[in-house]
Amino acid sequence: MKKFSHKILGERIRAERKKQGLTLKELSAKAEMSLSLLSQIERSEGRNGTASISSIYKIATMLGISMGSLMDHDLPASRKRGKQ
Repeated sequence: MKKFSHKILGERIRAERKKQGLTLKELSAKAEMSLSLLSQIERSEGRNGTASISSIYKIATMLGISMGSLMDHDLPASRKRGKQ
């Protein structure tokens, strides 16, 4: 099993957000989190670059994907919930 990477998590969030045509501002509003927090999570920068489980859940829910698809190194980020 590979070690969890905040960098990969951030890259997957950004890729899925862009794939869906959402801006940082739009996703942060939908996920009810600050724009700066979401930006730091995507860039995995600073203390806030490490996302809480709650934040990952909110982001995944608003993107319509599973938390696992964002966190598992072996799954493509675009794998939709329930479709395997």
